[in-house]
Amino acid sequence: MAQRDAVLEPVGTESERTQKESSDPLSFARSYQVEAWEQGMKQNTIVFLETGSGKTLIASMLLRSYAAVLRKPSPFVAVFLVPKDVLVSQQAKALEKDTGLKVGTYSGGTQTDFWNSNMWKQAIEKNEVLVMTPEILLNSLRHAFFKFSVIKGLVFDECHHARGNHPYALIMKVYTCVSESVLAEFIPFPTLTFKFYEQMDSQHPFSTNLADQLRILREQYELSLNNLDLDENDTESIRKDLLKGSSALIYCLDKLGIWLAMKVSFRECS
Repeated sequence: MAQRDAVLEPVGTESERTQKESSDPLSFARSYQVEAWEQGMKQNTIVFLETGSGKTLIASMLLRSYAAVLRKPSPFVAVFLVPKDVLVSQQAKALEKDTGLKVGTYSGGTQTDFWNSNMWKQAIEKNEVLVMTPEILLNSLRHAFFKFSVIKGLVFDECHHARGNHPYALIMKVYTCVSESVLAEFIPFPTLTFKFYEQMDSQHPFSTNLADQLRILREQYELSLNNLDLDENDTESIRKDLLKGSSALIYCLDKLGIWLAMKVSFRECS
């Protein structure tokens, strides 16, 4: 029998194998963390554990479970909220290490107050997990910079802050309510009152007289411009302003009545 040369393949060092195996948090998670993760996969869950007991690891396992939904070019993201700016980078590093997902950080230092919808769109297209303070998420949702529907996983770190008017509480009250009736328990809705006015076929004599007086005043001011030492451009600009203002007032007298015309005149003067 012909003897074949043995081919040896590198198996890697023990530390390399250990590092590869530990990339999945489930490989070293404790039983209570696995139990919390399983519960979180079924429904919305509040995890109450002491500080340092590994709540962030539970969140990492949940986010890894959603990785197939979050991987780009998916339009969806997960959002991890922390109550303070100083925690943003800290939690982002832990999540990026344990999940392997692209993590973006957003805090007061990133000046997101000046962002528009296009900038948030780029952030969502680039990252799979957004770590931020709740104020940033709340403001972005209020301005409709991105919709709540794109968030496939939402984690509240230190959720005991969700009381009163804290942004945590407002996000939960406003954006997770299933109906307006539930939302009305927290936010007062305006009482709508409709008033209908009949269209008058003929103008009131007083309104007609006011309109005539306005036309006369405009003509007088236009004539007085000839006596002023103004160049042609300035004179023409003033004429246009006079025509615009008087036309608006006359229109309001004709269509809306004296009271609303008075409101317009105060606004024009201010």
